[in-house]
Amino acid sequence: MRPHTLNDVIGQDCLLSDKSFFLRSAVEANCLPSFILWGSPGTGKTSIARAIVNSCPWYRFVSLSAVTAGVKDVISDVVDEAKRIHINTTVRTVLFVDEVHRFNKSDQLDSILPVIEDGSIVFIGATTENPSFHLIKPLLSHCNVRVLILNLLEPVHIAAILRRACDDRDKGLVCSLGFMPKEIQVSDEVVEYLAQHCHGNARVALNALEISSITAAARLGYNIGNNVLDDLDKNVDVVLSVNIDDAKQALQSKHLSYDKGGEDHYKLIRALHKPVKGSDENALIYWHCRML
Repeated sequence: MRPHTLNDVIGQDCLLSDKSFFLRSAVEANCLPSFILWGSPGTGKTSIARAIVNSCPWYRFVSLSAVTAGVKDVISDVVDEAKRIHINTTVRTVLFVDEVHRFNKSDQLDSILPVIEDGSIVFIGATTENPSFHLIKPLLSHCNVRVLILNLLEPVHIAAILRRACDDRDKGLVCSLGFMPKEIQVSDEVVEYLAQHCHGNARVALNALEISSITAAARLGYNIGNNVLDDLDKNVDVVLSVNIDDAKQALQSKHLSYDKGGEDHYKLIRALHKPVKGSDENALIYWHCRML
């Protein structure tokens, strides 16, 4: 369900709605800069990076994860291939590194910084942690790598993403079901419930919708694990209806993010301080329990 181009991206209006913003201008000029995408899980960091590159015909996309990739060997191979392709075809390489904060600072200094400086690649990093704490200063200032902040998605954006998943007969819910029902009915109540209780995380909302649809299919007698049809083009004369009970069972409880030593911890501390200063005992109890 990832968007193919930048025009398909839903949400993050602070970065993408204004055509004069540098990301839009860079795509239109087909000249991409290096930058860091900083945001909570499920806010669209990887999707936006892929959509940007897909919108530019003279760039190729290479994706790595800092969790599994060995930085020196892998980046060296990527850079060598990027140079070879650029010489032969003039196509430049965008290296996308997910969880870039997992690279230690010596690796950032020795392996990433030089290839950004000499222009061998265009670098896009994605992180859930504050770049000021986890990325070296030369990477952020000397190379003029911009940090773009992605906000939690609004419920209206989550609802639009869920509706697109329901309506897409090629990449949507039918891929999880393993059969092509005559119609998939997901009420506005279900969409609203998932959008309001996923804490701005599109991945959580889509996973909950998928589980809800599988539960509804099982209620009709379709065992997804054992009876997956090989041909999704084969229509099944059945109406699949996902109700609010399916959604509540799938989501269980509202998704609240918290990291003991990270950015969310300090955000909650700041939220706790405000009712203390304002003598709001109800808000104080809420944020105190939220931290517990």
